[in-house]
Amino acid sequence: MNPFLQNNTPLADHRLLEIFNSDQVLYLNAFGKSELTLKIADLQPQSSSLHFITKGYNLHDLFVEVIKRTGPVTVNIVSYSMTDFPMRIISTFLEKKIITDLRLVLDFTVKRTPALAQFVSTFAVNLRYTDVHSKIIVIKNDRWDIVIITSANFTRNNRFENGVIFTGKQFTEVYSTWFDTIYSDAKS
Repeated sequence: MNPFLQNNTPLADHRLLEIFNSDQVLYLNAFGKSELTLKIADLQPQSSSLHFITKGYNLHDLFVEVIKRTGPVTVNIVSYSMTDFPMRIISTFLEKKIITDLRLVLDFTVKRTPALAQFVSTFAVNLRYTDVHSKIIVIKNDRWDIVIITSANFTRNNRFENGVIFTGKQFTEVYSTWFDTIYSDAKS
């Protein structure tokens, strides 16, 4: 069977295309919010991964679905860009103690919009800026260790985006070390 077709459905139909299951890996190519949301609900705290390609499913949508699954967490975010709506989601999560600790590294381009830079500084106490194009989120609590690596920024868009979600301490340890390096080199 052609991996890009299911029941002879063309790629452009934005349907779930192919899923592979194993004991430790869940592989997903999806075009649509509902399929990806369902697969996020299947994530397990240890040693699972979810690879995705979507259109019109923003990083803040994915972030909210993951946080619904985990409960209160600490979060480290690196993103090239972030706009006001995702900032409000993160701010609300901090206010309600859904995010118990946040460290945030953004690219200097966010400072080009003074209102955004001012707003993010009102809730992100541990905010730094650097030259970065990566989009990586490290999420942890007593039960969950999650790393999200994606092409999407914390912005609204209708582009095709891809990414992977890994669960397991082996991933958060590596990416926490990576984050610490970037965070310590970034500017306040």
